[in-house]
Amino acid sequence: PSIIVANDVINIPVKPRIKSSIEVVSQNYTSVDANYWSKYHIPLQMLEDYDVFSAKFVYLHTFKGTTVFEYRKSNPIYAYRFTSYNKYSYKIYLPLAEKKYKWLFSGGSQEDIEGYDNLDMSGEYLILTKSLKDCMAYRLFGINAISLQGEGNKFAPELVQKLLKRFDKIIINYDNDEQGIKSAASLSRLYNFSSFVFEDAEDLSDLIAAKGLKFTKKTLENKLGVKLKMNKKYE
Repeated sequence: PSIIVANDVINIPVKPRIKSSIEVVSQNYTSVDANYWSKYHIPLQMLEDYDVFSAKFVYLHTFKGTTVFEYRKSNPIYAYRFTSYNKYSYKIYLPLAEKKYKWLFSGGSQEDIEGYDNLDMSGEYLILTKSLKDCMAYRLFGINAISLQGEGNKFAPELVQKLLKRFDKIIINYDNDEQGIKSAASLSRLYNFSSFVFEDAEDLSDLIAAKGLKFTKKTLENKLGVKLKMNKKYE
């Protein structure tokens, strides 16, 4: 930019904004991790399979400087790792923090589809849900699931077509709240997908935590109209 003063032009150098980035120092899973995820019946082996790490430190680098987040028993930290164009990016989850501090995003994109790398090659149906936690919860019941980076995010037509070559149909299960219902309705109109919500909880993982696996399995069978078998790998 420049400022014009009378007939002179004074050029003012501007320091370019640095794109934010995240560094993660991982650690072995702790008893705190086991206790937290066990509420949803998600074992530590599944976290490893889905590239979810316990993070001892997280360094958030922005143009303002570096902020350090440290794992504590009262505030554990989990790093979701994605690989895009041969580079790692991270989405940081602090489940016990205040709402505005629960998530840190950096380096990723809408192309980072949660659960995508863990899908079977093909299947009868694929669930589009709203979080990686719910993708893992669905896997407990042997169900393929993916999540966009947000319920309001675009579901690219190219990705839809690619997935429909592998799965007979895509079914939406977003949160049972205003945003989730609105986003599900929008995608349903666009792609003619069917959708459902849970009446007894906001999402699948919360339903498991509140009602247990047996109740949740029966609920899913009623919603999907199929008989389910539990995934023996994660029993």
